[in-house]
Amino acid sequence: MDEKKTVAIRVEMPPDLRNRFKSAVARDGKNMRDVLLEFIKEIGSKTLSF
Repeated sequence: MDEKKTVAIRVEMPPDLRNRFKSAVARDGKNMRDVLLEFIKEIGSKTLSF
């Protein structure tokens, strides 16, 4: 997989959910983008062949 090329994904959600997610990851010293990328990679490695 070419890590240099990127695409954008838009996720619509209620503001409260976004705020709670942002706060939760910030408490761990992380940001939403990095947490979501790790989640997608983890799920992908279990169910998809990358």
